[in-house]
Amino acid sequence: MRELKLKVGELIIEFRAADGFAGFKYPQDHQPFITSEGSPRCVVNVHYGRIPNIKLGTPVFQSGGLWSLHKRDAKYIVPLVSPVWGPSPYRLATFDESFRTGDLYISSAPSADGTLIQGTFDGGGFVLDPLAYPLDEVLVVNLLALEGGINIHACGVDLGGRGLAFCGTSGTGKSTTARIWKKRNVRILSDDRLILRKREGGFWVYGTPWHGEAALSYAGGVPLERIYFLAQAPANAARPLSRADAASRLLVHSFPTFYDSEGMEVTLRTIGEVCRTVPIYELGFVPNETVLDYLDGLHRLPSTAAARA
Repeated sequence: MRELKLKVGELIIEFRAADGFAGFKYPQDHQPFITSEGSPRCVVNVHYGRIPNIKLGTPVFQSGGLWSLHKRDAKYIVPLVSPVWGPSPYRLATFDESFRTGDLYISSAPSADGTLIQGTFDGGGFVLDPLAYPLDEVLVVNLLALEGGINIHACGVDLGGRGLAFCGTSGTGKSTTARIWKKRNVRILSDDRLILRKREGGFWVYGTPWHGEAALSYAGGVPLERIYFLAQAPANAARPLSRADAASRLLVHSFPTFYDSEGMEVTLRTIGEVCRTVPIYELGFVPNETVLDYLDGLHRLPSTAAARA
C-alpha cells in the first residue's frame, strides 16, 4: 500500500509513500476511518530515512509533550522530539499555510538505546505508520479551523439518526457516559473526541478515531440535535445555558488555533452559530442508567430498538 486515505469528519487526508520504504500500515483504531474514495483536502508525501536539517522558525504552539508547532516564511513545521529517540526530531512534518500539501519525514535511525525503529520489516521492505500521534489530529484541527468546524472534548451518540454530544474535560464522565449508552446498544460516535461541522440543514456531529478510556468510536456522522456539558451531581438535572455561557464553554472544550487569526475568526464564528442553532444544556448527572431514563422523559429519546435501526 503506497497510498493511504484517512477520512474524519468529511475531511480526507492522503498520505503518499515518496521514497525509502515499501508502504504503510496504520493502527487498528483507524481502520474504520480508512477510505479508498474521495478527493483529498490535504496530500502528505512521506519520506523514510534521514530527517533533513530544516530551520524551525518561530514557535507558535508548545504542546507540553512530544510535539510543537512552528512557522517560518509561508510554512508550518511540526517537529516530534522524545527522550527515547534523543534530542533530535524522530519525525518532522512541514505544511503550506493552507494545509493543502505537506511532507512528513520519519527517521530510520534507531532509538537512543538502539532497541527501537519506526519501521516494521514485512519481508518486502519497511512499512510505516504515518498516523502515529499527533499528526492526524493536528492536521484535522487546522483544516477545520480553515473550513468551519471544531474538534471538541466530548462523547457522542447516534440515536437512530439524532446526534447528542456530551462535553467534558478529563474526569467529568465522558467515558462513563459512553459505557452507559453502550449498555442500551446505542451507537457511540466517540467517547472522547467529536467533530462538529455545518452541512446543509444544520450542524452534524462526527466520530473520530481519537477515543478515550472506553475505546469507542465510529466513522460516521449524524445531525446534531443537542449538546450537554457534563457535571456529576447527586441527582439528574438539566438546565439550558445562555448563548454566551454556552459559547465560552464550547471554546474551552475545543481545540482552537490560537496562533492563526484567520482560523480563530472562523472557529469563533462557527461556535457562535452552533450556539444560536443547537439547544445547549448543563447536565448534572448520576453516573448510572438513571440518567438515560431522565433524558428519555425530558426529550422523548427513542427506544433501544429504534436507536439500533
